[in-house]
Amino acid sequence: MDGRIGGNIQTKSFNHPYIFPAYLLYRDAIIPLLVLIFVNGFYTTKGLRIRAIYFFICFICLHAMEVLLLQYKIIEYLKWKWLFSAITNVGYLMMGLFIVH
Repeated sequence: MDGRIGGNIQTKSFNHPYIFPAYLLYRDAIIPLLVLIFVNGFYTTKGLRIRAIYFFICFICLHAMEVLLLQYKIIEYLKWKWLFSAITNVGYLMMGLFIVH
């Protein structure tokens, strides 16, 4: 039984009890937490270089979490590419900045 989670992302199977909670933790806790860490670091530092470092570290963490979900076959892409994922992760970080500002 395949279970759709989002428009272009689906889980392989709900036979394992960790699949859906792992995705929910990623979507509802880890992404907002990393965006919050990024926004906090961005507005507490004044140097452009440190801000860029915060951005790249949070971007890499977001992308790495998605890679782990794909690697452990918790999610799979349907009509989706890594570029779209990267753009989405950058969008999360930028939306965090614009919402707080």
